[in-house]
Amino acid sequence: MKRTSKMFIKVGLISIAVGILVTVVGIASGAKSRVYFDYDGIHISDGYDDESVVVREMHDMDTINRIYIDVEFGNIQIIEGNSFGYEINSSDTYLSTSFTNGTLEIINKEKMSMRVFNFDFSWIHNLTSARDNRYTYIVYIPVGHTVEIIDVNAAMGDITIDSITASKVDLDANLGDIDVYKSNITDLNIDVDLGTTNINNTIAGTTNVAVNLGDIKAYGTFNAATSFKVDLGDIKFETSLPRNHYNLKSDIDLGSIKINDEKNNGGYDNNSSGVLLDIQINVGDGKLYFNK
Repeated sequence: MKRTSKMFIKVGLISIAVGILVTVVGIASGAKSRVYFDYDGIHISDGYDDESVVVREMHDMDTINRIYIDVEFGNIQIIEGNSFGYEINSSDTYLSTSFTNGTLEIINKEKMSMRVFNFDFSWIHNLTSARDNRYTYIVYIPVGHTVEIIDVNAAMGDITIDSITASKVDLDANLGDIDVYKSNITDLNIDVDLGTTNINNTIAGTTNVAVNLGDIKAYGTFNAATSFKVDLGDIKFETSLPRNHYNLKSDIDLGSIKINDEKNNGGYDNNSSGVLLDIQINVGDGKLYFNK
């Protein structure tokens, strides 16, 4: 091998090592830091500090009938509380909150910056920080109150609905899990790009859940038309209702489906019930359990 070729290989290996080191330092330092390299070595420049994370809270509010939350990253919870209110742990720079005529709106479209040699690696930090509870948005609803609309969008982060009664709920997560516990929802719509959807001990009317990559686990009473769709992942559905409560439509491209632990070929099972249960999986398995 010529000396020139060996030199290029060595330079390439050194460059890869430096790139890995810079990336690791950047991830470890968090989004508040900017990593750069010059004649003097690798540097970390603070773009954000801990003081930028503030707590906003309001309790004993007037009745909350509509909730709109749209954040770039952070974990969102709408849970039972003693009174109407909210608590936010977030950067103050891009945070906007308003409460008018029973409508609570929380918006934070902040995008963290983490650059290495002018390349943006912010998505790496967002991927990790969305789950470290650094940013949280919590809304409290007293027991017995029915919220008209809950509309939540999180680019990166988890969404939790716990012990809530609502007429219409729309939840959208690009990267994160969605959990719905012990709730009563007339119209439930969930859309996840990458993450797991877990519905547990919940009474729901019309239900539509779509996941690109991840699993759906649903346990509860689903009284009206229900649709679960997964591109890559598994579906586990369990209800206290009998099988003849539904007209069952199941379509599995690559995988298998079992009903009460018995293998099923899928297709359309018409029980003349008027309530459609639609199960669609491109790649994955389905397990359905009905009350016998």
